[in-house]
Amino acid sequence: MANKPYKALGMDVPFRTAEERDHRVQELIRLGVAQETLAQSDQDYGCEVQRKVQAITLENTAGARLADIDRKIEAVMKHAGPTMTTTERVLRWQRARTVSPGPSI
Repeated sequence: MANKPYKALGMDVPFRTAEERDHRVQELIRLGVAQETLAQSDQDYGCEVQRKVQAITLENTAGARLADIDRKIEAVMKHAGPTMTTTERVLRWQRARTVSPGPSI
């Protein structure tokens, strides 16, 4: 059985150290309880596991993806022209002065 790529769950548990065996047994119990809890609340265990795997994958890849997006945004901003025309800038400046005039002396 050890030469086969997939062994039955728990097949090698008796051959581990007591600490490893206890850890694996507790893990199986925890997973069983989680599965029963989800089944009682009419939630699909498979979908929950799939969502968790997707969340872990996203957490592991998000940093690199965000850094890539930041580089692309920076490149676009570096090569972009002015966002406001001179007329719009003057009008905004005049509006800002009338709405909030500076301190009176």
